[in-house]
Amino acid sequence: MWKKIYGYRLLILTITLMISFSFLPTVNSTLQFCMKETIIGTNNISNVVLKNNLNPDPNGELWIPDGYTIPKNRTCMSNDRVHELLHQLKQSQNYDIPSKVDHTYSIHMRPIFNQVGGSCGSASRICYMFAYEINALRGVDGNLIEHRYPSHFTWLLTGQGSSKDQMAIFNGVPNAELYGGDTFSEIYGGEEIYWPSVEEAPDYGWMTGYDQWYNAMINRLEKTEYIKLDTPENLELFKYWMYNHFDDTDFFDGGIAGNGVAMGNGMQTVRIHLTDYECGKKIVLNWGNQINHGASWSGYDDDVGYDFNEDGQITNNIDITDDGKVDMRDWERGALIFLNSWGNIWENQGTVYVPYRLLKIGHGSESYPRPMDAELYHIRKNYAPNKALKIELQYSQRSNLKLSVGISEDITSDVPEKEIDCHHFIWAGNGEVPLLGKWADGKMHSEPMKFMLDLSDLQEDIDTSKMLKYFLRIETREGEGLLERLSLVNYITSNNEEILYPSENIILQSNNIYYFTFIVDSDPQSKIHAEGTLSWEKVITGSTLSGNFSIENIGAPESQLNWEITEYPEWGQWIFTPKNGENLKPEDGIQTVEVEVAVPEAKNTKFSGKIKIINKNNNNDYSTISVSLSTPKNNYVHQNPSLIRFLKNHPILHTIFSQILY
Repeated sequence: MWKKIYGYRLLILTITLMISFSFLPTVNSTLQFCMKETIIGTNNISNVVLKNNLNPDPNGELWIPDGYTIPKNRTCMSNDRVHELLHQLKQSQNYDIPSKVDHTYSIHMRPIFNQVGGSCGSASRICYMFAYEINALRGVDGNLIEHRYPSHFTWLLTGQGSSKDQMAIFNGVPNAELYGGDTFSEIYGGEEIYWPSVEEAPDYGWMTGYDQWYNAMINRLEKTEYIKLDTPENLELFKYWMYNHFDDTDFFDGGIAGNGVAMGNGMQTVRIHLTDYECGKKIVLNWGNQINHGASWSGYDDDVGYDFNEDGQITNNIDITDDGKVDMRDWERGALIFLNSWGNIWENQGTVYVPYRLLKIGHGSESYPRPMDAELYHIRKNYAPNKALKIELQYSQRSNLKLSVGISEDITSDVPEKEIDCHHFIWAGNGEVPLLGKWADGKMHSEPMKFMLDLSDLQEDIDTSKMLKYFLRIETREGEGLLERLSLVNYITSNNEEILYPSENIILQSNNIYYFTFIVDSDPQSKIHAEGTLSWEKVITGSTLSGNFSIENIGAPESQLNWEITEYPEWGQWIFTPKNGENLKPEDGIQTVEVEVAVPEAKNTKFSGKIKIINKNNNNDYSTISVSLSTPKNNYVHQNPSLIRFLKNHPILHTIFSQILY
């Protein structure tokens, strides 16, 4: 009887689910533009914005795709680089990557949110990618406001001489707590801006405060990197990134990435069939023809599938495109997880599956298809500036101002030998308004802006063992201003010495170039010292061995050592934890490096070599650790404890067996 009742309940449940899904409005749906023409509330959102809204619910949140374009200077990994890196990973791994990785709800990820205005590029890259990557490096909770990073600090500078990536590299990004919000700022404003154009955002607010700008300096991007996702080999490499950051043990979890997609204009999604894995979830059938939206890849799942050619099966080995060959376009199983910034009511509560086949098919027209790719963010690890400028500045027309910093080894020179333009201050700000612009309080702020500029990168390839000259260059067009106060902070010194510029309240006039300089004593020089040996005898082939060695800065007091392991034996599969380090002072004592090596599959062999650790500030300063390893003629002895004990109790037999087996 109970079996019969249970069977009826199961039948009723199945019918209910089928009816529910049949009434869902987006089954095999095509996203359409919402053509609502009225103004929403007090946000004063324009008709143009509403026409670009892809949310079919006219009363729902805005889903805005406009604003993302493919960076002009982007370069993808070469095929040779992909092949080489993938080969290295497979040589060194002693594991299989899993069939599924999903960082969408990782402890290091901020909660899913809805972007403000057309800020999809910075929402995906800064709010999701940058925040997740730096949190995964530091092992911290992305739900906390101090571990979130705002879109608008970088987005509001769009089209004004600085991209979001350039700002994240040069300036860094302040955390949301100090900025005053995790998208726009409750202090500096930006909520009402759809696009930061001259017409719409001529006077948006800029951030001020030394604490805020210093916080940005320590949250930095090192570089970006792109991988095409149009071949199985490239996709496999990308999975390694998502699983463990290409075997980077400095991170607490694997990586995520960015993408650019064609939303609207023909993009279609469909629900996975009720009888299939992840039934009811949405998967993309095809993209539109115009890339217009930035989002993130937060994971992958090799088991997700859809019967695209409707032949009653899900396969990866049948030519479903009828082009006479089988490639990724014919794959019906496997998908990336697409993380969007349109809130948690969009598709699969903020995500959607993108089948691997679409990575190859891509988006665009039939005559000009564009395969998809992934943008990787490489975080600047454990970074702290060694020198920075503190600036208190007024200027009447911020878009007519440009700042640069420079350095010279010739302290008598009037101009720098090396110069870097300061992103955020390259004729930026749209309107002819004071630096700080109009804040969320509705007031135009004409008080001086307090900010900091990092000088540390100027020292690359510069001899810091002698006195150096640092420059601040201010170039003006129209307008006038006042350099109220300027100083250089030397973080190398124990008390963070602050060197004041001798003059204050310096008048800045239009159409001029000004240089302000500081001559700074030589930095205390670091010196690397590594100690330890790694030696193993008669070990089983294929086994994994462990050991460690120590690294120490034996240079001048307060000197900072940036070190990296650059060479190690080609035999074996090596893992170093950590593989590099930053800002190690003599006062910090020793740092231990843990080592793991997988023994080569070669019997009766002696291996030797060296591990080289360099001082990144001086490649001529390095230290080495000797390595040796030997394998027996036969593993059987070492895998048989009873035999080992027997031989130890019979010295003569032990000698005979040693000659034969060892």
